[in-house]
Amino acid sequence: MDKISGTENISDLQVLYLDGTSVGLNFKNKIEASSIFIQQSENNGLTWENSVLETELTPYSSDAKVIGLKENTIYYFRLVTISNVVETITEDPYIYNLELTKWGVFNDGTHPIETTKGINDALTWAQKNKKKTFKVPSGVYLIKKGEPNDPESRINMVSDITFELDANTVLEKESNDKEGYELLYIGPGINNVKLQGGTYRGDRLTHDYTKRDTPYSSGTHESGYGILSQGAQNLIIENVKSEYFTGDGLCIGGKATGIRSITTSDLELGSLDLTGNKVVDPLKTRLKSPVYLTNDIFKSQKTFVFDHVQNISLDTTFDVYFFNSSNVFLNTINNQYLIKSFVPIPDDAYYFYVVFHSSNLNNVRLEIWSKVISKNVTVNNSDFSFNRRQGITVGGAENVTISNNLLHDINGTAPQSGIDVEAGFFPNNNININNNHFYNNKGYDLILFDGSNATIEKNIFESKAIGLAISKPFSGVNVLNNGFTNADITILGKNVVFSNNTISYSQINVTGYDIEISDTLLTDVKMTLDSNIPNGIKIFNLTLKFNGIPNTGLYLGNEMMEFRNIHMIGKTEGRNLSGLGSSKNVYENFVIEGYNVKYGFSLPLGTYNNCSFISTENENTPIKIDQSGSYILNDCIFENNIKSLQIENTSEIFNVEINNSTFKIKNNISYGVIFVKSAKKLNISGNTFYMKNLTNGSTPVLKIGPYGFSKPSQIFEVSIIGNEIYTNIVAIGIDTSNAGTDAPPYLIQDNTLYNAKLKLTLKDMNINNKELTN
Repeated sequence: MDKISGTENISDLQVLYLDGTSVGLNFKNKIEASSIFIQQSENNGLTWENSVLETELTPYSSDAKVIGLKENTIYYFRLVTISNVVETITEDPYIYNLELTKWGVFNDGTHPIETTKGINDALTWAQKNKKKTFKVPSGVYLIKKGEPNDPESRINMVSDITFELDANTVLEKESNDKEGYELLYIGPGINNVKLQGGTYRGDRLTHDYTKRDTPYSSGTHESGYGILSQGAQNLIIENVKSEYFTGDGLCIGGKATGIRSITTSDLELGSLDLTGNKVVDPLKTRLKSPVYLTNDIFKSQKTFVFDHVQNISLDTTFDVYFFNSSNVFLNTINNQYLIKSFVPIPDDAYYFYVVFHSSNLNNVRLEIWSKVISKNVTVNNSDFSFNRRQGITVGGAENVTISNNLLHDINGTAPQSGIDVEAGFFPNNNININNNHFYNNKGYDLILFDGSNATIEKNIFESKAIGLAISKPFSGVNVLNNGFTNADITILGKNVVFSNNTISYSQINVTGYDIEISDTLLTDVKMTLDSNIPNGIKIFNLTLKFNGIPNTGLYLGNEMMEFRNIHMIGKTEGRNLSGLGSSKNVYENFVIEGYNVKYGFSLPLGTYNNCSFISTENENTPIKIDQSGSYILNDCIFENNIKSLQIENTSEIFNVEINNSTFKIKNNISYGVIFVKSAKKLNISGNTFYMKNLTNGSTPVLKIGPYGFSKPSQIFEVSIIGNEIYTNIVAIGIDTSNAGTDAPPYLIQDNTLYNAKLKLTLKDMNINNKELTN
């Protein structure tokens, strides 16, 4: 009851019925009222508005029907009665405002022991009295220091309640010297919790880092948590600030309880039949004695899992046979997997046997654990900052959404990340991270270390560190519509879709497999693509822009990759493109425009279809075809100032085909539009060469062989067939005259030269070539 004035009370509202978008209410008015009305709230009583009623109330009304409500919405109602004497409001009976004096709680940053106990006692009382919202008024509440995992030195959340802090409320951890602590704890079996508003503050600035919790602990003091969830379900964290903790602002994880170790001595050959009786089976192995479900953890957690498996394949499947306390067989669960399977336990099960689909008994060791992870967790509109280790750790969770948060200024102890999805002993699955802003984090913005199925969408990464790291143990990631600025990207994992992102001033290192990168704009980046699996990386619809900045460009490893619609614009400080590539690579519509002509670049191996290579300055160094393997260029365009290609390799597997492509030279030719210094096998067919601005025709268009004194040939098999060569003055079109003292005959056939001339040796096969005047 919250009185505006006066002392008269009225009774609480009672719900008579719910009917779709309407609700019936009943009340008793004990005062003489001049007017009476109903108000409703959709935000836990933060704001109120007058309800729409089917029938207008009179001062003598005792019931009302509220209409026009939205479906799937939680409403709070209150009755407002106004008279000449008093205005009285009935408050929602499910909301509790923490009474400081009643519970011995201080909001002036003192008395941590009394304050911690008082808040916990009040929470327990509120739950027992079916309160749904627990409001903490403004002030600073000092939470007691103590031993790690001590329930008396933290706030212990209860189920089915919203823990709402005033915007000016601070929960602060008492300064201490412990390597681990929690300010607020949500443990196994605690479900349906919402943390709303306020600030959670650690003792980072005053903490004593010189002590150890045990002689064997690390001494890093990295486990001081603001909010720790171990196995909670249906958790919402909203509009909070969590800062200055020695470890993490928030840790969403699991809790494990060891049940039993199993070694070879606990196993025997054999199986169980469909009724749970032992039977002979030389291909299977069973437990000699049952596993009893007497640990208290099984009262609330009805699963178990195998872990720490040694000398038995992780692909081994197993069956579980459950019995009740009267030794009656209940049921079996078949074809479970080691480590991966969380086996459900029937409610009335008392013990079980396990049968492994393996006859291996040699040095086997494995352990049975009860593991509980956090599930259905939402974190939004919050600020995690100035913590030493992480803003948020996801360390054993399923169905987690982290959205619209600020994660910044994380530094102090590794890995120093805005968010770290890293469970180790637990699974992580279905993690959604969207619309967050990461900045000023020292180590990483986001780590996906282990787990599966994550969506990273519409985030801003800009910490001048590693923006996103996907490690090998993580698989199944969609990275969509994010912005990376001065934030590096490392993808070591598998099954990753990276699409519609923008990246600037960053390094990208991709070595995983089953990776697809598409529809992304990259500005002044260094991108390394180096999967160790053939066809492990596919690249589609990329634009790379360069402005001469050092340490930028595109590097390709030596395994097969697929490229389509790649546009590189502008020059790097060094080579725009580098790396070996693979003869099996396919490049469709790969355009390199305005590259660094001082250094040029070596084309990676592979097949180039409909590709373009355009320079805007006189080339000091041409594009080189010089890797050991196969090159095929089909329907490509070369627009250059003085030279296009230099071909040079003596490997037995060096094979070059240039087909149906167009070459345009703007100025006088230098060395040759195509200059062949060495080649095992070369075929130049169906191409067109345009040289319309020559003032000197002494340099050949196609130069087969080096310049200088004749020496033994390094060019072995050449076919130049069906090409057209256009020059504006008389010039040398095809020159094989200095291919080598022992050069074999080359096939020069069906070429048409306009103003250009052939310069061949007598032994060359000069067939049906035409020299015309244009």
